[in-house]
Amino acid sequence: MGAFVDKVAGKLKRVDDATIQSMTLEPQLEMNYKDRRIILPKSDGEVLEPIRVLRADIDYNKHVNNANYVRMAMELLPEDYVVSGLRVEYRVAAKLGEMLVPTIYKNDNVIIVSLSIGEDVSAIIEFS
Repeated sequence: MGAFVDKVAGKLKRVDDATIQSMTLEPQLEMNYKDRRIILPKSDGEVLEPIRVLRADIDYNKHVNNANYVRMAMELLPEDYVVSGLRVEYRVAAKLGEMLVPTIYKNDNVIIVSLSIGEDVSAIIEFS
């Protein structure tokens, strides 16, 4: 999935018919679909050292690139943890220089990492 952006205006642009005609869709894969929302546990979260948002974390929309939220959360996993599933819920965009406060929740074979800016949750990443 992607988007076409007018580099001069910095805005999304309509895809022309020739480009659309050149694209093909793959058949939908069988998979176990989960709820869109990731429910944070009410307690037992371990608050870790804040992470400063760096210039390298920012995308062309001037906020943290989605993949960088996942990368930040993966850095907090135990070294021997094997990821077999991943879900991410994005809530509030983090911007350059802001501090993301990670809270990690461990339950059975699932680890949830919440990245917050003050009282607002910026992203929730669930690893299974």
